[in-house]
Amino acid sequence: MKKNIFTEILRYESIDSTQIKAKNLAEKNSSEGTVIIAQRQTQGYGRMRSNWSSEIGGLWFSFILRPNIYADEVVQIAPLIGAALHKVFEKELKIKTKIKWPNDILFNGKKVAGIIAEMPVDENKVKWVAAGVGINVNNVLDGEIKNTAQSLKDITGKEVCAETVFQSFLTEFSAIYLDFLKSGFKIFVDKYNKETAFLNSQVVITNGGEKSVGVYKGIDENANLLLMTKDGLKKFISGTLRPYLPD
Repeated sequence: MKKNIFTEILRYESIDSTQIKAKNLAEKNSSEGTVIIAQRQTQGYGRMRSNWSSEIGGLWFSFILRPNIYADEVVQIAPLIGAALHKVFEKELKIKTKIKWPNDILFNGKKVAGIIAEMPVDENKVKWVAAGVGINVNNVLDGEIKNTAQSLKDITGKEVCAETVFQSFLTEFSAIYLDFLKSGFKIFVDKYNKETAFLNSQVVITNGGEKSVGVYKGIDENANLLLMTKDGLKKFISGTLRPYLPD
């Protein structure tokens, strides 16, 4: 049986942000596998500091990793988390989600979960990674957010046990992460590309204010996005992917 990397779980009824707490603890040398989970966040945020609604009923947690990797390899962490979430949703709830590069989990085109990975770098080596996960489980999604997101309760038509989803994630991610440390990211590429959203579809990649249009060809063994454009194959280490909607 593979080791569970998660060594300590800190639980809060309410917190400003599990991600902020994880980064603070990481700076104070808390061990790899420390998890912070809250019933509610008052300042929850996602990638590029976008606001993340984090009310009671959802699953909001962050954890500390200390992989011996270089700065340009950090982009491989979010796909590993996405792969674990995809497996949990299929195993526990019998639903097939899609992984949207770089950090979302979709069901029928709507966001179910989001991922964030933040880290400091020292001489091109990663000191630690604070990884955050937000899952819409039973929380109510109001207003415009309902157009782009949905909860597991919405999908299944019944209350979902958040603790079961949480514990299942800890197990699945532990196995994936340990395989990653042993064999590298390349062993996950084929599976990721089978589960990724918008594969072989025309998309727009926005990166640093620039937009590139092309056909999404998945990711390579370094977790770079591959985009086939009219000028040839382009690789992206970061950016935002959206379906292409002609004017």
